[in-house]
Amino acid sequence: TLPRLAENLRSSLRTHSFEVDSKPFQAHVTVARRRNSRDRAPAPDSSRWAAQDWGRWPVERLLLMRSQLGQGPPVYSVYSSWR
Repeated sequence: TLPRLAENLRSSLRTHSFEVDSKPFQAHVTVARRRNSRDRAPAPDSSRWAAQDWGRWPVERLLLMRSQLGQGPPVYSVYSSWR
């Protein structure tokens, strides 16, 4: 499963002295991200992926997240959610 894969990866990274995030694993897909607050370029055209068969995965809820980038690590907040 994906959570098991994530834990195996974290374990292996720790074994090799890499620092890993202590937050619990949450599967997610990043659709678009601006590089900075002045970036006003349009989002990439995703229509080429519309016909792609992505398989089936259970979804309990959908969260649209906002990431605020600054000098430190990104700060994430829920912008909207659907069940």
